[in-house]
Formats: sequence, structure tokens, C-alpha cells
Amino acid sequence: MPWQPSRRRIVHAALAVALLPAAVRADGDPVAVLRTILAERLGLMADIARSKWTTGAPIEDPEREQALLAAGDKAAAAAGLDPASVRTLLQAQIEAAKVVQRRLFDGWRAAQQPPFPDGAELLAARRPEIARLSADLVPAFAAARAALRGCAGQAELAQRPATLADDAVAWDVAVAGATAAAGPCR
Repeated sequence: MPWQPSRRRIVHAALAVALLPAAVRADGDPVAVLRTILAERLGLMADIARSKWTTGAPIEDPEREQALLAAGDKAAAAAGLDPASVRTLLQAQIEAAKVVQRRLFDGWRAAQQPPFPDGAELLAARRPEIARLSADLVPAFAAARAALRGCAGQAELAQRPATLADDAVAWDVAVAGATAAAGPCR
């Protein structure tokens, strides 16, 4: 007998979709919504890297990472998800962001890149966007989780957006965290 979601899981998934902003829900494909959020969040990391490069801030930001994980624990509870699976998802997103930043830092070091003129302002400008996307991530994952348990859903999520052509490794890390959090495909 094929796996059937429990009524509780269906209610939690419906609630998770309802919590997403209307613009995000519009397309109706929960895997596409999750893919968009992951791509948009990773796409902002170049600006974060530029800011950190300019200000001399380290790539690692343990306080911010812990805050994201703590928020994820609360969001997991609200969405009826296992906190460990949400931590897996979020830790992968943190690592994917660092992969992008390290790649850029390595290139800038090699090119002896001076500080960027707009670098200091970028962090403040992008943090609200990243916070919004991070807040949307757990409800989007909850909505997509059933589809991600199917191999077709995982394959759909794995399709790297053209906007991340230089960040294939980071995309793979982000997707691996989402699929690991969902569980093995059937």
C-alpha cells in the first residue's frame, strides 16, 4: 500500500501553505515555491559577501546562525514538523551561503580586490530580505515536504536556477539539506 499522509500532516501542510505570503502561494506548486525561496536567498549572498569583504567581517557569523536555528525550532513547532529535520534544512542553507561567500572571497583575494564602494551599505539593505526569505522557508518546506518524499519532487527541486550558474556547489548543498530533511524519496 502506498504511503498516505495522515489527517494531521494534511492539516499541517495546509496551514504551512496558508502562512506563506499570497504572492508566493500563487503558483500552487509547493516545490517550485521552495525552490524559488532557496534561490532568492542564495542569490542575496553575493551582496552579503561584498559587505563582509568591505568591512572585514568574517564569513562565519555564529550568533546570526544560532538565531536562525532558534527561529527554525519555533517555526518547526508551528508547522508541526520535527525540529531535527528543520535544523537539517536550515544548517544546509547556512552552509550553502558560506559556500557562495567563500568562493567570492577566494576570487577577490586572488584579484586583490579593494573594498567595494557600496559594500558597507549592502548588509543593512539585504538583511530584511534574507530575514523575510528565512521566515518563509520553513512554511514552504512544510508545504513541499510530501512532494519531496517523491523522487520527482526531489528532482524538480534539484534543478539549479540559471541565476546560480556560478554557485552549483552551493545549490547542491542547499538542495541536499532540503531533501535530507524531507527523507528518502520513494
